[in-house]
Amino acid sequence: MTKKNLAEHYDTTDLSAQIEASEPANREAAPTGEAMDAFTVRLPVALLDALRARAVTENVTTGQIIRRTLEAALSATVDDDKTIPVHKLRALIADAS
Repeated sequence: MTKKNLAEHYDTTDLSAQIEASEPANREAAPTGEAMDAFTVRLPVALLDALRARAVTENVTTGQIIRRTLEAALSATVDDDKTIPVHKLRALIADAS
């Protein structure tokens, strides 16, 4: 659809039923004080499908699953004597509960 067609569609279509039936997204907020950024990465289709399936079963976004997986992989390589912020400890405890 072109921008003109989209504008016409939304100018003339009653979406009140869909809006009434909608629910807030289940989104995990960024840890306090930690900026978020985005980038594109190419993944094998089978891997991305597996990540999406896991996200559906856990009722979270695919991005959250990818972020958690990367954080877990990195935490396995971190020096045990290194300190971590309290908000990350709280997040880990909340995830484990």
